[in-house]
Amino acid sequence: MPATGTEMPPLVAASKDQRQATMIPTGRHSKADAAPFVALAMHGDECNLPGGPSIRVPRTLRALRRIGIDAAEFGSRFARPDIVHLFNVWPAASAMDLACGLSRAAVPLVLSPIFMNLSNFDQYAHVVPALNETRTGAALDAGLAEISARLAEQAGQPLRDPFPGYHRKVCAIVRLASHVILVSNFERRCLEAIGALADRSATVVRNPVNADVLENADPDLFRAAFGIGDYVLQVGRIEPRKNQLLTAVACRRLGVTAVFIGAEADLPYAAHLRRIAGAHALFVPRLEHSDPLFASAVCGASAFCLPSWAEGAPLAALEAGAAGVPLVLSDRAGEREYFGDHADYVCPADLPAMMDAIRKALVGAADAPARAARTAHIRSSFPWDAHARGTAAVYRAVLAEHPARRAHANRLFSFPDRMSLNAYMRRHIPFLRTSASAM
Repeated sequence: MPATGTEMPPLVAASKDQRQATMIPTGRHSKADAAPFVALAMHGDECNLPGGPSIRVPRTLRALRRIGIDAAEFGSRFARPDIVHLFNVWPAASAMDLACGLSRAAVPLVLSPIFMNLSNFDQYAHVVPALNETRTGAALDAGLAEISARLAEQAGQPLRDPFPGYHRKVCAIVRLASHVILVSNFERRCLEAIGALADRSATVVRNPVNADVLENADPDLFRAAFGIGDYVLQVGRIEPRKNQLLTAVACRRLGVTAVFIGAEADLPYAAHLRRIAGAHALFVPRLEHSDPLFASAVCGASAFCLPSWAEGAPLAALEAGAAGVPLVLSDRAGEREYFGDHADYVCPADLPAMMDAIRKALVGAADAPARAARTAHIRSSFPWDAHARGTAAVYRAVLAEHPARRAHANRLFSFPDRMSLNAYMRRHIPFLRTSASAM
């Protein structure tokens, strides 16, 4: 959060906080000919949980400032922003709260949906954990093979709502945006499939890699600190979507240590994971990127495995790729657009394929030319300055399309309670049939 300006709470409180929304200030932050002020906004659990946008937003702020953009975290200045850049449509309730308030106040919204295909939510949240709880050996393999076959049959079918009405709510949020920033063409296709981009301008701006944290890393530091040898690394929140469970099973069968670095976002799942992984896994709480142990863990890994059930464009995989580490990733999202031939891709339920890919990656850990090529590809293709320039270009386009909106400096908005917000939504978004409190 920037040091300048007067501190104030977020302009629209997330619904789960049950706080009154505050008002957008009446005045501009400086004289009329000043550079536009852009506020980057998180919402809901993303404001509190480590990882994801909570990492990306502060880094994006720094990158934008380096190229001369006046940017700050949403709510950190008592000044009306010319644009608000909102990250993530999940959770939908708090995203809708904020988007509706900005629309009513005539503040242009740039939206990074980070939309994921959650069609298989029931499989990864319930079925796979239950299989691992009740089956072992051949019985587990048979159950997973059934899931893999089902996933193959579903290829090309319409996306399914993970929860009733979720896609309709995403469409409503997207329609309130002046421009949409996507992380991949895969995300574009998913949003088009649910009808969200029918009348919205959208631009793909690739996620960048924070390669600076890897400079001067000591790959032996992490191994020495925890007394381990070769290991397969996964970095991310411990939750079913990330598929740590089957990563642990694959590593246990291969006899290699699995290292999981991340906050336990789903405590029952984390406890189940620890039981399944047994002695073949090391669990490390989230490490700050400034911690030398983090860079050491990434650079010292024999392989990086992230066979997620749903993803955007994982920053952790980009960091591992920038270190040259062999990659095993999911085939369910847009990872191939980023990593191309520099990674292997597996179905998240295909345990034999996952084991084969990990085995191949462990052998490839000693392939210096392949590691160098992987490093060069990631670092040259996804630098932070390119990401910042692409994002700034979207901001300029939005201001050019909506110059009149900057004249609404004296217009206020305030939702004093949930009732008035629901009434606003019913009036202005008639196709949204469920109330905000149910989102």
